[in-house]
Amino acid sequence: TQLEAINAQANYAFELDDLFGAKAANWGGLNINASAYYINDLNRFAIEPGRPGSTENPNEGEHTDPRLTTVMSLSHNVGKLSHTLQWFRDSGTVGNVLQPQGPVTQVLTFEQPAFNMYNYNLGYQVTENVEVRFVVNNLFNEFLDEPAFLDSNGAGRGDVLGRRFTLAINARF
Repeated sequence: TQLEAINAQANYAFELDDLFGAKAANWGGLNINASAYYINDLNRFAIEPGRPGSTENPNEGEHTDPRLTTVMSLSHNVGKLSHTLQWFRDSGTVGNVLQPQGPVTQVLTFEQPAFNMYNYNLGYQVTENVEVRFVVNNLFNEFLDEPAFLDSNGAGRGDVLGRRFTLAINARF
């Protein structure tokens, strides 16, 4: 038996008056949620002799997955208003997962660089059945390289969409 991955999650919610006393009676509550997924054994599929598709290359690893992915959310609600800040941290994928065959000048690697991304979500409960929500994804407008075949200088292609805004009205009837 071998440890291949670890997945951990923690959640803590409390009212602000529990922390600050009576003066914070109308300040609402906080919710902190964090999760992490860590791949311990990157070579599990790469060096499995006889497995279809196995290259027996110890550098292959789980090339589409980062070694560590974390998400942390901080939510605050007071009355009909709620808002959340999310932080995504990705360690990046492993490199050198595809080895060149024969005399090839391009070094083929498929990798996603490490990145941080933040999202913000603001909501207001207008009535019991209607909620308005405003969302900003990629709050700091970070342009991230997409996973790509990179040349020997590390140059790739593409980026994500950048900052995005969403306005939504949710209605129950």
